[in-house]
Amino acid sequence: MIGDIALVAHDARKTDLVSWVRFRAGSLMGCRLFCTGTAGRLVEEALKEVLFRDNDYERIIPACMESYKNRKP
Repeated sequence: MIGDIALVAHDARKTDLVSWVRFRAGSLMGCRLFCTGTAGRLVEEALKEVLFRDNDYERIIPACMESYKNRKP
């Protein structure tokens, strides 16, 4: 299983990245995601949207977005 995934997207492709994250949210469980600022915020919002619906948010977001939340400005 893949443990770490870096998600990066050019501004013109961020919508595609968010769509992919929503589609693959279940597969991303157990992975650590590393993102840049805007991509990280968009990925987090997409995961919240999908996983709140599925009641899995509390289980995945803290581990998944660890690096995004602890990044240095």
